Parts: sequence; C-alpha cells; structure tokens
Amino acid sequence: MGWDTVVTHITYGERFRQHRWWIHDAFEEKASLMHYRPLQVRETLTLLSGLAETPEQFMSHFKRQSFAAAVIVEITYGHSITSVDDPFIKIADRATSETVRAGND
Repeated sequence: MGWDTVVTHITYGERFRQHRWWIHDAFEEKASLMHYRPLQVRETLTLLSGLAETPEQFMSHFKRQSFAAAVIVEITYGHSITSVDDPFIKIADRATSETVRAGND
C-alpha cells in the first residue's frame, strides 16, 4: 500500500532510529512542547466556539476539528485546517476508509 515510509511501518534499523530521534526531539522535549501551546489553545477555542454557535452540528465540528488532527497537520505540514472541506481532511478520511476496507477484504 506504499506505507513503508510511515514511521509506524518502518522496519527497525538506522532509519527507524533516526525517525524516532526526530519525533522525540519534536514532541518529548519540554521546550518543544511549549512551542505548540498557542496552536493547542487556538484549536481548542475554535472547537469550543463552533460547538457553542452550532451545537447541532457537533459531528461536523469534530470532523473539521479533530483536535489532534488539526494540531498534527499544522505541526507536520504547516497547514491550518479551516473547514470540513479542507483537502487534508478529505485525504485523511479517504486514507482511513481505504485502510479499513483493505483490512476487511
């Protein structure tokens, strides 16, 4: 499926250790984590604002704003998720659906 470049699918070895070091450096050092705080606060406020304004559309808010997805996409790609129609959300939805479908075949 072409997932051999995804960290969770890299076989153990030098390449895996390098990726693990990058992840550790970006997400486990306290100084690095503090760098992401404004992004986390912004995404939290966006979610809460959407829920307060249109609570009946809560599923759409969570789809657009899967807090973790929005934060990860911005950290990884520098792209802010702004709507449910965002191309990154559509790609992630399709990848998830195809992976589940492939696993069930």
